[in-house]
Amino acid sequence: MKIVGVGIAPGMMTEEAIETIKESRDIRGSERAIEIAEKHIPPDSNCKPIKDYSKLETLPSDTVILSTGDPMLSGLGYLEGEVINGISSLQYACAKLKLSQTEITPISFHGRNRNYPELHRQLEIGNKVFLIADPDLKTRQLTKKIQENNQQAEIIILSKLGYPDEKIIKGTTKNPPKPPSKLYSILIKPTKNTL
Repeated sequence: MKIVGVGIAPGMMTEEAIETIKESRDIRGSERAIEIAEKHIPPDSNCKPIKDYSKLETLPSDTVILSTGDPMLSGLGYLEGEVINGISSLQYACAKLKLSQTEITPISFHGRNRNYPELHRQLEIGNKVFLIADPDLKTRQLTKKIQENNQQAEIIILSKLGYPDEKIIKGTTKNPPKPPSKLYSILIKPTKNTL
């Protein structure tokens, strides 16, 4: 099995990812991953959207699994098989904001796995945090929890990165920006440790 990062938007795939997809006959991915890779998927391949992520390990060994962004950044890189990296939202955001990736701590904030203690710890030591968010995350609730821990920060919403309608919106914990779409990440830059 190969887990192929298709990048965050069309045109953001590595040459290795493109070649792997073009040579594949059995392909699975989310609808968005398939849409991103669409022009490279052979018309005669067996390409299907993933219906049940818990059954991916049972697929044939020659299956290619498409993963949005980079499989190793909150993606499908946990699966057995070779991982072919892709351009992640973190890489793209750092380039857009001219920030070194070595200064950023990524934290997955999907569903119930919202690790507020780790977020607070990283902000307390002055680290910038990149949150991989889901559409249900409320920025006002997030910033309230940050302020409850006597922390202030610049909040940057990174919406639809890599797409023509991408938006980067800046605010603060006191005046947080609202995500303009359901596809976004958040960069949090601590400004000072007390209110």
